[in-house]
Amino acid sequence: MLWTALKDANLLLAFLLELAVYASAAWWAWTRPRRRPRRHWLRPFAALATVSLFAIVWGTFCAPSATFPLHGLTRAAVELAWYGAGAAALACRTVRTPCAGAIRFVGWRR
Repeated sequence: MLWTALKDANLLLAFLLELAVYASAAWWAWTRPRRRPRRHWLRPFAALATVSLFAIVWGTFCAPSATFPLHGLTRAAVELAWYGAGAAALACRTVRTPCAGAIRFVGWRR
């Protein structure tokens, strides 16, 4: 009984983290600085494309009913890259250059 409750709590936490990655990717695409400020109509398409890309990667390799399910270290590496990309998108959502975003994501300061 306790084991089932812990397993269900773990699955719920994994699902909420997955939704958080989607939300951070969409937020990054929506708030990304634009070089041409008059093209605000592209923001919803950029957010949808980013979330779709994340969903395709997750559904193809990491979902319980994945097309090409991964196991062991390969799955751990893909999940680490997937969650890391979500965290990087959250950290780099308002910076103008990728280098500044990487520095901000790592937490290095002068």
